[in-house]
Amino acid sequence: MLGAAIATFFFPVISLIAALMLMSGQQNDRKRGQLRTWAWVSAGWILLQVLFGVLLLAVFMTTTTAISPAMTP
Repeated sequence: MLGAAIATFFFPVISLIAALMLMSGQQNDRKRGQLRTWAWVSAGWILLQVLFGVLLLAVFMTTTTAISPAMTP
């Protein structure tokens, strides 16, 4: 279980794919529920990373745009 948590943190896309593939073949409802949760956490982590990247890009673009006009003669 600890390995799955570490994999989700560092490799969320691979973790999402693995959870979905394992869930498709699982018959036990309890295990399917755990795999579904694992897939949702992986997808949420991917979304959070994308949002953070967009935020950093927006801050960088705003800072660059604000500095550039002052530097031109």
